[in-house]
Amino acid sequence: MEPQKSIIREFLTTGWIVALLGAGIMLVRLLTDDKKTSIFFQVKRVVVSACGTSFAWYIFEQTDINSFYKAITYGVVGLTTPEIVNGVVKLGKKFERSPEDFIKR
Repeated sequence: MEPQKSIIREFLTTGWIVALLGAGIMLVRLLTDDKKTSIFFQVKRVVVSACGTSFAWYIFEQTDINSFYKAITYGVVGLTTPEIVNGVVKLGKKFERSPEDFIKR
């Protein structure tokens, strides 16, 4: 990315496609899953995947890495972001219940 370009302008020209890629990958994953889930749950996971992929785009846009590796990373991030967010939320809830026990470990 060139220094004189704004990151927001860059996102509006190319980054939103990456967010759609992450959302699309999660949508395909949900459609091929046998579990019965609510529409709210599915929409939430798709939005989280799009946000996670956008964050990955923000990080990798500033690096000089081969585009092929970036694309693979965006796909993996889109698939795994909801599980990562769920894990962080569970950790936060455990810490909220008993911070002393969490720190002792």
